[in-house]
Amino acid sequence: MKKITPVAAIFLLTAAMASIFAFTGVALALDPGEFRYSVELNEQIKKDSIYQVHLTPDIIERSAAGGTDLRVASHDTVEVPFVVLENNTPAEYVSNYYTLEYLPQPPEEETGSVTYAMKLPDKHQPVRIFEIDTPNNDFKKNIILYGSNDKSNWNFITEETIFDFLSQVNLRKTEIKLASAVDYLYYKIKIVDTASSGTPGGDSKSIKLKYEGLDFSVDNIKTQKLQINRVAAKTGVNVRKDHTVAYDEKLFSSLSPQKDKSNNTVIDIEANLPFDRISFDITTTYYQRKVSILSSETGAEKTYTNVVESSIYNFPMMDFKSSRNEIYFSTPKHRFYRFIIENKNNPALTINSIKYEWVRKDLYFVALSDSPKYLLCFGNPALKKPEYDIQNFIHQGNWYKQKYGVIKTGDVILNTAYAPSTKIEIKPEVEKMILTIIVIFLVLGLGYWLYNLISQMTPPPDTDDTNNSDEH
Repeated sequence: MKKITPVAAIFLLTAAMASIFAFTGVALALDPGEFRYSVELNEQIKKDSIYQVHLTPDIIERSAAGGTDLRVASHDTVEVPFVVLENNTPAEYVSNYYTLEYLPQPPEEETGSVTYAMKLPDKHQPVRIFEIDTPNNDFKKNIILYGSNDKSNWNFITEETIFDFLSQVNLRKTEIKLASAVDYLYYKIKIVDTASSGTPGGDSKSIKLKYEGLDFSVDNIKTQKLQINRVAAKTGVNVRKDHTVAYDEKLFSSLSPQKDKSNNTVIDIEANLPFDRISFDITTTYYQRKVSILSSETGAEKTYTNVVESSIYNFPMMDFKSSRNEIYFSTPKHRFYRFIIENKNNPALTINSIKYEWVRKDLYFVALSDSPKYLLCFGNPALKKPEYDIQNFIHQGNWYKQKYGVIKTGDVILNTAYAPSTKIEIKPEVEKMILTIIVIFLVLGLGYWLYNLISQMTPPPDTDDTNNSDEH
């Protein structure tokens, strides 16, 4: 067996180390030539700024299901981390009211009225509702409201009545609603007693009110001063921010309906889209039909699988009218869809178009450098979905609270030189096993080389000295 020389051993060691780095190295460069399509992001992009890119229907159609092949490249072809989120915001309660503070001055008291001066917080939005919190019952008062920004010039805002008839009916009103919002820092609230005396010089009074065609009155009540616990100003009636969803859509109007042997209408569409809602434009006046939606990735006859079954109907009767031409169901992207509408013995429906709708998808990235142009690449189904740290900081629960720039996408560019990748994708666990085997062989080879090297350096026994000693 030929011994390994030191030079050969060093060469083998270098080759083995190179193979290790080939498996373990992380490539940050991104080659746009490995993608079938791209879209230019032409904006003055600033480093460390957040940007939103709308994934248009053209991008959704041409990218892999779930956007696994989406990649963002900077001007110098460095891979840029991103996250894709749905364009919907959760319902939440927002703080839309402020408590007015009394100014450090005594109330202005007159016969039958008292005026309080109050102030809104320095930071506030225009308000249009004033709510007086009082524990009093059985009262009717006029409220005159003034506003000012300098505490010197007071402008009349409105005059309105507040009341309480809880002793005889569940009727109470302590809010003042303005026709439009006002934006003053200071307010005066003048409370005027509107009750009429029962007997001259007495304190027995009555209050009367006509409300929505009904007369209410309370007699023999004591004169009472309105006790105010708090005055709150609100920006509006609704304190709840409603859940909102933005949809993208694509309309398919060039349909080719067919009939199967059971008289069902069959419509095939190559969509390459997901959907969260399907809408039908139907001319037929009245109907109730079962609809089945199937999907396939190849369009071959025996490859269709069921997605959802539902029904559509229209009843335009004189005393009863109801219609539903939408199917609400969420499915990921499929290439081919088949719609089967059961007609039974009825004539086929006249279907003008079918509309796909899905919750809008937006891509967010943080720019790595200043640049007039970034690139969004897609169209490589061999790629896995990337995992970036950015998804821990910008996510479905806070994207709408971020300050971001909006980048409009250009036309989809076809890479005519693109060729499907022939590289075999190695799973992480397989890659680790291969690396372990390489390291084991490297250690064994290095040990064998050291053994041979030591063997060459050890001198053989001196046989001549032994023979000479025997002769003496």
